[in-house]
Amino acid sequence: MIEQLATAATFGFGASFGRDLYRAAKKNPIIWAIIGILMIAFGWRNLYLGVGRGPLYKFFVTYLGSAVLIIIGTAGFWAVGLLAMDDMGGLPLLIALGLILVSTIAGNIWGIKDRKKRVQAAEVAQHNKEFMIEVGLSDSDFDSELLQDAEGNLLKLVEQTDDKIVFSVSGKRGYRAAIKLENGRMIDYTGVVRL
Repeated sequence: MIEQLATAATFGFGASFGRDLYRAAKKNPIIWAIIGILMIAFGWRNLYLGVGRGPLYKFFVTYLGSAVLIIIGTAGFWAVGLLAMDDMGGLPLLIALGLILVSTIAGNIWGIKDRKKRVQAAEVAQHNKEFMIEVGLSDSDFDSELLQDAEGNLLKLVEQTDDKIVFSVSGKRGYRAAIKLENGRMIDYTGVVRL
């Protein structure tokens, strides 16, 4: 029930936000220009972010979704530039071309930076999975919030900082286990130790 209410509230917020944005944009053409710039930039950025996505998600969101954003944003600027040419000559078309070019460059730079972060995060996640298998940590069959070590101890997450993850040991008062971290990578497992 809570999840359904939270989802319904989120959908309501999105519809309300979109309606308010449309009303504001109707009165102010600068908002339309900002929306167009963001659509083009976000479309180009998203083309770089296919890391870790399945083939269908990659096709529909990464490629098709990005193409739609880029086409709509570019077509919008072209249309405004062409329509304004009758009144102001070639200047609006040059401005539209400049904004399209700037948005494209910004989106590509943004995408390259974000892709590098995603690739690094995927490598760290893969390393951590392999590390946990290597030291004998696995999901518990008993409870989805617990881990199980090689000796069968059930571990519950107590604390996570930049340099360690600390677990309490179920059924053993005064015992802890920890994983040492270095830049997000798991590098050492203490095993179960008495405090």
